[in-house]
Amino acid sequence: MEEARHWLPAAAAAALLLTVWGAAGVEVRNWGGDIATNCAEFVTVRSADDIVEVVRDGESYPAPVRALGSRHSNTKVIMADGGTVVNMRKMNAILGHDESKLTVTVEAGALYIDVSEYLQKHGLMHYVNTEFGSISSGAAAVAHTKDAAFVGEHGQISSYVVGVKIVTADGDKMTIDEDNHPELLRAVRSSYGLLGIVYEVTFRVRPLELIMLWHRTYTLDDFLSKLDDIRSSGTSVMIYYYPYEDKMTVEFRAYHNNPAVNASEPNFLLSGKPLSWWASLQFRVRNGFWGGVGPVFGRFINQMAAAPEWLTNGMASAFSAFLGLAGPFMSGGINYPPAQMHRYPDDTPQGQKIAFSLFSFPAHTFPDALRAYYAFCQDHLRRTGWRTSLPHVGYRLYRDHSSLLSHSTEDESLSFDPVTVPDEGWYSFLEEYNEFCAQWGGTPLLNQTPHLKARHVQAQEAYGKALPQFREVRRRMDPQGRFLTPHLRDLLGL
Repeated sequence: MEEARHWLPAAAAAALLLTVWGAAGVEVRNWGGDIATNCAEFVTVRSADDIVEVVRDGESYPAPVRALGSRHSNTKVIMADGGTVVNMRKMNAILGHDESKLTVTVEAGALYIDVSEYLQKHGLMHYVNTEFGSISSGAAAVAHTKDAAFVGEHGQISSYVVGVKIVTADGDKMTIDEDNHPELLRAVRSSYGLLGIVYEVTFRVRPLELIMLWHRTYTLDDFLSKLDDIRSSGTSVMIYYYPYEDKMTVEFRAYHNNPAVNASEPNFLLSGKPLSWWASLQFRVRNGFWGGVGPVFGRFINQMAAAPEWLTNGMASAFSAFLGLAGPFMSGGINYPPAQMHRYPDDTPQGQKIAFSLFSFPAHTFPDALRAYYAFCQDHLRRTGWRTSLPHVGYRLYRDHSSLLSHSTEDESLSFDPVTVPDEGWYSFLEEYNEFCAQWGGTPLLNQTPHLKARHVQAQEAYGKALPQFREVRRRMDPQGRFLTPHLRDLLGL
């Protein structure tokens, strides 16, 4: 047994950041600081029995009862107004791994990056090595996540959850796994805590393996003409979009022993040494960009509101052009996938925080949607004078129905994910962006697509087919609405 402990020295400070006590109860804010909920009770639990006590005592701990992890959702899934927030961060033990079954079992409060570091010591790694390593394991097990999938794999963390232990609405402990409750597990993987409070998670893992990484920059027309070849290249595909410049940079990743890629790519991609200073530098530079340099520059652009529009737009465009030219720097690296994970601590300065919003689109409609999206972003800039201050990103996910509310259930999908340092213009942009994506049949992520309305979620193109099944499961598991929040009730039609 080994505990995830990297964040513990800052626990006292983090607790102060988490809550502000007041006459009306406790205010809890998300990591970004832009969403707050006022709960009646804020409880830090240290065992499953503590959770049982909270769930069973409805008088002392009013509904809705909501588990809190690392607070990195940027939507109102955090909301528990008038209810009870259960802080899971003290339940952060790594309980061990099974080398024969290739699984690791952890408490829900263990941060994903801490679990990853534990696995690497044993020659193992997660299937999904998401850049955002600070997500708690409990949240990763029941919420939407995103990453570019490798061939034959999934890009959502919860797809590799093979079992959970939860406290149900009756206050009972229940084990849900692939052997005993496979269909219920599908619902849990995208349940957002509506079926119970997860306190223990078992992930399927794999042996640690090297990957290659390289980039190509395209114009919009060139990218669309080559999209079929890109999709069939046998690689993982992540995209950096520059919609105001009609360009994008594609990040390709492949396992080092991938014969199809080895045969087709230039030899220099195969000449690097594993974990060389070059490969290590590449990931440090990329993580440093998203964790510091990029947001600082984006905030600088935002603060130049009084400057001529041609100057601020020109600076932002020059910055995008520089990033596009940096593609060759990120090519040729050979490293382990967990190296892309980044730790976003609780005390990250406000000036280094970013905002984003994701919709996924079926592969067969994506080309037309992408062209329309570039036109939409450019038109919004012309009309309002506002643009995002950082590159947009996107991910290719293979068809994946591991979770009931998967955002790639029907087809392979690709996504839009605008990124910026938030200001007032961002929130206005989101209103139009959500309408645009919904009209084009996009599927939102409940925890990563802010300002959603019920019609964006309940559309047939999004979760329409799966929602009736999820509603029935939720009614069966929580008939009295112990875990149900008004926000999720309205979004999902519960």
